Amino acid sequence: MRRFAIAVPLVASSLAAMTVLTGPAVASGPVHPAVSAVTSAPAPGSVIATIATGTKPTDIAMDTEKALLYVLDAGTPRVVVVSTSSNTVISTIAVPENATYLTPDPKRSQIFVTSGDASVGTGSLSVIDTRTGTVTGTTPLRGDPRRPVLDADRAVLYIAQAAEGDRPGTLTTIDAASHAVLANVTLGVSPGTPELDAAGSRLYIPQNTTVAVYDTHSTKRIANVKVGEFPDFVVLDPTHHQYFAVKLDALIAIDSRTNKVKATLRMPIAIDDGPPALDAGRQRMYIPSWPYRGRITVLDTRTLKVKARITVGLAPGGPVLDPIRRQLYVREFDEGNGHTLYAIDTAKNTVIGAIGVGKGPLAPVLDAASGRLYVPSWATGEISVVNTAALAPR
Repeated sequence: MRRFAIAVPLVASSLAAMTVLTGPAVASGPVHPAVSAVTSAPAPGSVIATIATGTKPTDIAMDTEKALLYVLDAGTPRVVVVSTSSNTVISTIAVPENATYLTPDPKRSQIFVTSGDASVGTGSLSVIDTRTGTVTGTTPLRGDPRRPVLDADRAVLYIAQAAEGDRPGTLTTIDAASHAVLANVTLGVSPGTPELDAAGSRLYIPQNTTVAVYDTHSTKRIANVKVGEFPDFVVLDPTHHQYFAVKLDALIAIDSRTNKVKATLRMPIAIDDGPPALDAGRQRMYIPSWPYRGRITVLDTRTLKVKARITVGLAPGGPVLDPIRRQLYVREFDEGNGHTLYAIDTAKNTVIGAIGVGKGPLAPVLDAASGRLYVPSWATGEISVVNTAALAPR
């Protein structure tokens, strides 16, 4: 079974306007930093609004063109639609029980909502028409869905699903326009969240002990990379012809041209709020530690050496990178009692802000153009709106 460090739902990062192998892994010893980071005295951030969204906001996504924020309130369950112009709730849409993820498709004015729980049977996919705010159709799935991946240009939705116990999972391919099922492909046991490359030609799916690589045009598996037990995420770095498998206890670097493992770096990694954050241009990865070590490890993805370790609050996770302002935002969960969002200057690897938000903050979503950061709080049922301009180094 797939393992998690803290039992809370996953939260989406910011969405744009609607974004058989040979050779053993090269195992490394403990990773040592080349530079030790010392945190600076944090400056106060600016929470400019607090939006009540319901009992348990668990997933969040943004449509920047329409200035809308979609929040999945799993406790109700419903999708809450927020105007980011006025920071007010403008509508709510009922969704099925056990709703897990929402995936906006602004090109076709719709939102896909997955629901499922392996303990109660197979899941489903619901489609919301954002023009009318109604559910227009539901498609049954074969298992418990992971976060769907949308290829907006080709109008194809990919959903990896886990089966109960140790049975094989399923990859379901759906036409995003007609909502028809195009194919069902058998996966390995307990698949994780898929990742689609920028060209839309390769799909990377972590599963049980491997990362499976699929050709999206033929839906054929072209590689199966052995990475050890329970990989949960894949981080793509196409600029440097590599990708990374992320596990609770290791980061595995893989050559994307050969699909062969280059190195295995042993370190504790928090995976509950999604994968580490990658700055491909500067060749830096920001890795939160679990469960209570309270630090971000800064990895040079070219040399695979640790450049710094940055002290933050307990149980950090959900790192979100702002490449424009060269800042990183990390929430402190601490079993749902944490209430701080940390801002990090990625040029100096120092904390520049500690912002008080609602209890149990999850991974935020960033509107990079405006610099507004939206932080869902799982325990208090609200969204904190942070003005990141107030966090700029002085």
